[in-house]
Amino acid sequence: MTSLIYLSDLAGDSDLQQTLQGGAVSIGNFDGVHLGHRALLERVRRQADRVGGKAIAIVMDPHPASVLRPHGAPPSLTALPRRAELMTDLGIDHLLVCEATREFLNQTAEAFFQRLIVEQLSAKAIIEGPNFFFGRDRAGNTTRLKELADERQIDVEIVVPSVRDDRMVSSSRIREAIASGDLPLANQMLGSRYRLTGSVATGEQRGRTLGFP
Repeated sequence: MTSLIYLSDLAGDSDLQQTLQGGAVSIGNFDGVHLGHRALLERVRRQADRVGGKAIAIVMDPHPASVLRPHGAPPSLTALPRRAELMTDLGIDHLLVCEATREFLNQTAEAFFQRLIVEQLSAKAIIEGPNFFFGRDRAGNTTRLKELADERQIDVEIVVPSVRDDRMVSSSRIREAIASGDLPLANQMLGSRYRLTGSVATGEQRGRTLGFP
């Protein structure tokens, strides 16, 4: 089972931090854990086996857009526990959650890489897609990632995106399919059935009049 760990949990817990060090990592949102994510995460597992460490997916929560542009944040497809559940079959050992505060998001690409990838995780391999950006104002891209990694002898692999109907599979495209009512297409891109989660609340009790309380 993929364990759900918060970056804040590492403070003062040397055993936990040591467990996460020396593996293969990938940073992303992984919302939906769709076909594109799955192809990438399978590479994370393979690289982890090669370097002899853990396979780690890293997400930011809440979505950075909800902090920087609250009114433009996309709705979530899957809650964090569900993402961890879907990653289990892909061999991901840990889902590491970084709290997306303004301070955290304001780090330069170089500071973000040094603190998270080098100091806290001592990663030996990084796997990303071609549209990966990191650091303040998304200043870091795959080219800068390779430069920073090469300086520290960390392997970098860029995975080709998954395509469906001549378009890249993405969380945004899946949201569009769901919004338009095209659940078969959404499920195809997800690689699993779309699922809603929530708490049952007392409504207007109309079901009782229909025989379905």
